Amino acid sequence: MSIDAWATREALLQRVRDERIRQNEKWGVQHWPLLGAGEQKDRHHYESVAAFYQNKLSAARPEAGEITWHDILMEEVAEVFAEADHRLIIEELIQVAAVALAIAEDVSLRGLG
Repeated sequence: MSIDAWATREALLQRVRDERIRQNEKWGVQHWPLLGAGEQKDRHHYESVAAFYQNKLSAARPEAGEITWHDILMEEVAEVFAEADHRLIIEELIQVAAVALAIAEDVSLRGLG
């Protein structure tokens, strides 16, 4: 990883830390359910969404520009809400955070943000 990429990552991670502090100051510590009263129905919906993006990504040709950050992030987010095991949900959320960081790094390093 280049020095510029490393510095960009560290700056972005600091912005995430700053945002979490701001959120805590504004709303306090938050505790919300992952899914609502129709949890099982919702979970099946997100399983379908995750499968859609998994299939799209596996069939896509990166060299033809058929993969987008949107597709990658949506697949990861859908996996969070499709998962029932809370330990695995944490792992999925870490994957979401890593993809979100990768997108922010890419946008920043390309001078788009």
